[in-house]
Amino acid sequence: MVGISREPWNFVQQSYVSVSIMRYLLVALFTAATTLYPAFGQDNIAIVNVTLIDGTDNPSRPNCTVIVQGEKIVAITCGLNKPPTGTKVIDGVGKFLIPGLWNNDLHGPAYGDAKPQLEELVSYGITTVRDMGAPLDDILRLRDETASGTLVGPRLCSRFFLTGHR
Repeated sequence: MVGISREPWNFVQQSYVSVSIMRYLLVALFTAATTLYPAFGQDNIAIVNVTLIDGTDNPSRPNCTVIVQGEKIVAITCGLNKPPTGTKVIDGVGKFLIPGLWNNDLHGPAYGDAKPQLEELVSYGITTVRDMGAPLDDILRLRDETASGTLVGPRLCSRFFLTGHR
């Protein structure tokens, strides 16, 4: 909206932008910034020279590069490709990369005893667990701590979540 001041001594033309237009502009700016530069605030990691097992019936693929941005895999190439500049490089020679594994029938112990076991599960490549035996309060507490990063462990599901409880 364009307006002219009603005071007779002020002949300066003034512009007004409504709050709703400012909101749309802010959303558009944020969308453009994250689309044009999706790594905003995230580190890129390249795992190079790794043998990739994709979890299908395809044979393993040696000498691959996997680019991870934040918490997502954004590129997989095989051959002699160089990772993007500024990327942290992890040498995967002699190592294998597989999809995360599920433990679908864990009968977990109480909170205090479970903490070291969760870290051990991650070291085996288990990224998600469905617990079938621990008390609900313990599972909720462990789930929240692993989700926030204060505790190393896989994502936690519970038999209670499957039956409609929290």
